[in-house]
Amino acid sequence: MAVAQASRAAPEWERQNLLYAAITLAGGALAFLAFVVWSRLPTQPWYYLPLIALGSVSLDVLVGPLLRRPGARLASCAIILLVTVLHLPAAAPQLRVRQTNLDLVAADVGKNAGPGDLVIVTHWFFGITFHRYYSGHAPWMTIPPLEDTRIHRYDLLKRLMEHPEAVHSRVLEAISRTLMAGGRVFLVGGLPALSKGETPVPPPPAPAAGFGWDVHAYTDRWERLRCHRQDPLSITRKRRSTNYAAGNSRGCHSGSRATRRRAPCLAATPSSSSRACSFCPRACMPPAAPTVRRAQPGTWP
Repeated sequence: MAVAQASRAAPEWERQNLLYAAITLAGGALAFLAFVVWSRLPTQPWYYLPLIALGSVSLDVLVGPLLRRPGARLASCAIILLVTVLHLPAAAPQLRVRQTNLDLVAADVGKNAGPGDLVIVTHWFFGITFHRYYSGHAPWMTIPPLEDTRIHRYDLLKRLMEHPEAVHSRVLEAISRTLMAGGRVFLVGGLPALSKGETPVPPPPAPAAGFGWDVHAYTDRWERLRCHRQDPLSITRKRRSTNYAAGNSRGCHSGSRATRRRAPCLAATPSSSSRACSFCPRACMPPAAPTVRRAQPGTWP
């Protein structure tokens, strides 16, 4: 209402700008939210940055007539300064928080993994950051295996969801070839824990009842298949599989240090008593040297 009253005395070109900004803000917001609902994709806070940018520019035009008086301008500056000062205590510590530790992980894997080894990266979206920082000689793959990890290739994920049986076979074949050739398997990330007595089952082709096109449901089911193979795998000598915990800053506690936890069984027997190093990305420190887990000859979990 105040904007409408202030715009009555404005020239024609300014009234047109105000009308354009109002229509753009309302139409853009409705179109963006309608697309989010229609796509049924799980969203993250940063997905709404385009909407915030559109709202900022539109509101700047809309409130322009209210800021012609010097007193209004001083009041708006004071409000902006007050909001900035109030947010500094909460924002300043976050500026020192690592957003990822995959650069450290990629450097360490690059030093330790050779051409005959294999690197498994999970979750699949960790592969995008790993692709950026990794310069080692060992081949690597994500779960599910994606041919292109430069950007988020949801089209490749959709294709794998339509043929989910290929994911398990490709990953296990790559691990089997590496171990049988005397190489090592490096696991970057983490795998979901299996409950006692749980038998992993491959997901059905999408869209299936209870799954639909939910990529997280399919990814979780694929990652649970790591202990599904029970047939013997001939390994002439003891081979090792090293696990690195990787991720972003969400879910970590500020000031935490490197911790140790039971490593998931990928290429080692579930009865193995050794541990793998896991470090929190909030701990701004180099990772500790990972402890090696050794696979028992002639067995596969």
